[in-house]
Amino acid sequence: MIPDPWMKVAILNKIPKSKKFRGIFSYDVNMCSIFNKSPIGFNLMYFWINNLLKYSDMPKECPIKKGKYSWKNLQPEKESIPGFVVSGIYRIDSITYFRKEKIEYIANTTMLVDIKMK
Repeated sequence: MIPDPWMKVAILNKIPKSKKFRGIFSYDVNMCSIFNKSPIGFNLMYFWINNLLKYSDMPKECPIKKGKYSWKNLQPEKESIPGFVVSGIYRIDSITYFRKEKIEYIANTTMLVDIKMK
């Protein structure tokens, strides 16, 4: 068994006519606390992490057994995109790690998403 996994997630929006992105918000959450709770109000991280898990073979409870996990046909769900999001290119950076005496990084993921709102 492995310790509680944590995930730092940053959402950035591409600046038009530029190669740069600007940060919108970031979270640092304990994955096990997400697995074990229901959303209160509209908890964005809860919905996003559960959307990711829906397309993954990763366990949905803690403790997580050591292994290799993957996503297949990952796609955003319209209901998980907040109403304030406008059309544009977004970058989602996530770092998954374990908090122990020292931080142990286990995954670093970057996703680019082109959102076209109607």
